[in-house]
Amino acid sequence: MTTAIKGINVFLLFRKLAEAESTEAKRLAFQTEHSRTIEADSSNTVTKDGNVNVPGVATVEMDVTSVLAQGDTLQDELEKAIIDGSLYEIWEITKTEDEETLGKAEETKKYPATYYQGYITSTESTFGAEDLTELSIGLAINGTGAKGMATVTEEQSEVIQYAFRDTDKYVPETGDNAKAAKSK
Repeated sequence: MTTAIKGINVFLLFRKLAEAESTEAKRLAFQTEHSRTIEADSSNTVTKDGNVNVPGVATVEMDVTSVLAQGDTLQDELEKAIIDGSLYEIWEITKTEDEETLGKAEETKKYPATYYQGYITSTESTFGAEDLTELSIGLAINGTGAKGMATVTEEQSEVIQYAFRDTDKYVPETGDNAKAAKSK
């Protein structure tokens, strides 16, 4: 049976390519939507027998919208990337709802993904008086991406999710306390 993919289960991870050996990919908090456009212009030649079309090279562009999150350093990095001209890695992760695939993915922490490299081409911040502040980002992708399975850590998966707290006094989780809390 075919199941529709919900947009909430598809999200993006980012990492500056120059930091690939030292940094994990980060999830932009509060992503509200993103779009991917694949386009190939074609040229045609009129012949006595009708048009002959020649396909052009495919190009990929992406647009991402998120609500600005206080303290989210990735938003600042992506805005600076326009000026720096930094090449970024982008993963489009699909946390599928198919029970068999989801069971394997939860066990291996690997999910279906498409990997891209590209440049941040635009950012726009919107500050409505009665709305949440939004950040829109445009990306120009090199090539057309590569499909595979990407590892998604707990932090990447639940970037804005908070952990359960009990009703007793709160003790910040550090070092061994954090490991003990997660094992409960």
